Amino acid sequence: MRLIAPLVTPYTDDGSTISEIRLARLMRRYRESGLEGVVVGSDAGEFASLSLAERKRLLEWVMRDSGDMAIYVNVTAQTTAIAIDICQDAAANGGNGAILCPPMVGHLTIEEARNYLNVVRRHGNLGVGWIDPMGVLQEASSTGIDSVAVKCAEPLADHDLGQYSVTPHGANWECWTPSGVIHPAAIFGREKGEIILEKWPAMKPVLEAVIRHSGVARVGKYIVEAMGIEVGPLRGPFMPLNPAGREVVDHILSAI
Repeated sequence: MRLIAPLVTPYTDDGSTISEIRLARLMRRYRESGLEGVVVGSDAGEFASLSLAERKRLLEWVMRDSGDMAIYVNVTAQTTAIAIDICQDAAANGGNGAILCPPMVGHLTIEEARNYLNVVRRHGNLGVGWIDPMGVLQEASSTGIDSVAVKCAEPLADHDLGQYSVTPHGANWECWTPSGVIHPAAIFGREKGEIILEKWPAMKPVLEAVIRHSGVARVGKYIVEAMGIEVGPLRGPFMPLNPAGREVVDHILSAI
């Protein structure tokens, strides 16, 4: 299975800025591990803690260090205009595709969700896939316009890969793309990620529980740090993975 990692966002020690050096080191590790690609600015990358300028800068730096890796971008935003802006930026930088989810605040109707997706697809200049983690607005993707005639992100279950899901309906850090599968197991790198998926019946309950309890950003950062790559803290008010969560990740690492 071709794997794409949800990229954590490396910060400086005080969390004030994105660390260009740490990002380059992380990208090199993933590139050398044989991963198919990364997704930029997902929940694993703390996109809600990034300014618009930082989201664009992060993508620019990732693209510079990506080599021939596939790059997908989470363009989810609170407003349609910002989602289009990020999507156009991703297209201009050579991204392979975009992932759009419902805004984090507020509740869209199905008509609003359909309009949100269609307008971003029409003006974003990039293939845009729709993922609704709650599962109530997913039909918006089947009644809208095509995304420049290219399929992009879709739930794993739509491609007979539901058995590998951590979440019931998918997320911007777990979905199918034409380039490969975006999955949290890929945060460990290609080789370890493949082993986790080979042992998935035993690994799923463990990984699912720690992500559900602590969030994919905390878990992702600890995984990367445990691999010997400094990526800095999470941005406040969020704190590092607690001892119980670290023990779970250490258990996974020891099992692979």
